[in-house]
Amino acid sequence: MNHPASDIRALEPHAVWRAFADLCQVPRPSKHEAAAIRHVETWAEQHGWPHRRDAVGNVVVTVPARGAADGAPIVVLQAHLDMVCEQDAGTDHDFHRDPIRPWIDDDGWVRADGTTLGADNGLGVALMMAAAEADFPRPPLELLFTVDEETGLTGASALDPALVTGRLLINLDCEDDAYVIVGCAGAAGGTLRLPIARAAAFADVAPMTLRISGLRGGHSGVDIHRGRGNALHLLAEALRALVEVHPQVAVTGFSGGGQGNAIPREAEAHLLLPPTAAVAVTERLQAVETAIRARLGDADPGVRLRLDVAPNDHPPPFTETTRTHLLDLIAALPQGAITYSPALAELVETSYNLAVATDDGEVITLVAGCRSSDNAALAEAEARLRALAADHGASIEAARSYPGWAPTPDAPIVQRTIDVYGRLFDDAPTVTAVHAGLECGVLADRLPGLEAVSIGPTIRDPHSPDERASIASVALIWRWLEALLADLAAAPSA
Repeated sequence: MNHPASDIRALEPHAVWRAFADLCQVPRPSKHEAAAIRHVETWAEQHGWPHRRDAVGNVVVTVPARGAADGAPIVVLQAHLDMVCEQDAGTDHDFHRDPIRPWIDDDGWVRADGTTLGADNGLGVALMMAAAEADFPRPPLELLFTVDEETGLTGASALDPALVTGRLLINLDCEDDAYVIVGCAGAAGGTLRLPIARAAAFADVAPMTLRISGLRGGHSGVDIHRGRGNALHLLAEALRALVEVHPQVAVTGFSGGGQGNAIPREAEAHLLLPPTAAVAVTERLQAVETAIRARLGDADPGVRLRLDVAPNDHPPPFTETTRTHLLDLIAALPQGAITYSPALAELVETSYNLAVATDDGEVITLVAGCRSSDNAALAEAEARLRALAADHGASIEAARSYPGWAPTPDAPIVQRTIDVYGRLFDDAPTVTAVHAGLECGVLADRLPGLEAVSIGPTIRDPHSPDERASIASVALIWRWLEALLADLAAAPSA
């Protein structure tokens, strides 16, 4: 997109944006956080602060108290180092090598040029580093930088408990500055594998590629209730419509999506069309696109179906049985918010998301996930995925799961967080749980006796190239964190 370069280091608070700008220069895809780990450890050594690392790469930096009362508790500040790597089609970016290019728009947001920004959870990391360097009163700190959060919270799940001694934790991975998060959903799912059987090659057919694009996508937890389109489901819907109007439409490939925790924005299928099908297929696609646009409405107004001529180097087509199994399986897989919490208004309780489809020529692999704040419902959702796979000729391998975080609104750390917000802003924050994975639940399981709370700056459309962070919100969270740490430094936690 080539937006003009913006100096985010000039933004207030300088210490936070400087730390984030430095982090943007460091590649940190999930499971490839080595450079980010070195970045944090080098920073700690420059300040003379001890640091420890466990076997999977989680790092704790120990920062002494400043102006704290005797008996002030150790406070753990926590964020994850990895980021979701999504980019717009046509963007030339290598997340394993290239820096993120942030820019400032005219509406008070920081965005990235054609890619995810990495504010999730890079701004949390930056807030931790800035708080350690600041000269305001604070209790003794343990800065816990976890790895591989975005692909199943595996870093937190494998945390060496000996790494952390504090039992008051402030997680900085919330994405709305007026919220105090006190619970979250657990997650499960599976990798479904459908063997591809192929028919004899057709004669006198035109190879084509059917693409769906223009969808917003987003986080498969926090955005799942917004009614956005799933590219894989919509592409399968379009293919079923084409087969209905012309049964000789053949499929030679199917793929889409990019991340297991993102609603897929783009997908494509490779087709063989008889010349006699051209008019009927074109008319039906136009009708399908119109119907999809009407159904999605303002939730996803940019959806587009496009049929293009493809190179003549395609493999033989799927058999009718394989094609039917694939399209019926995708149709049967639930998508979106299924049930809502009886305890918290408008909170999704259970949801599903079909995230990724890949085609290696022999097997189509589908990555499907489910989330729930009810552990029994989560187990039932996972069982449903297994049953659907079996019904449609696919095998399934269970994905790594993690527990939810039972809401703890009465915990002392939560109450102090709420009280400090009220004194600062003469208002009350919203106390709630989220339909997404936070590491608090996993860390509470690893660290018995842990009290946790989650806050953070406002971030919109994480896990997509539309990700953006509110500049004013970062300043608000900085004030809140500074005051909360000063409050915890003044006296032991109740």
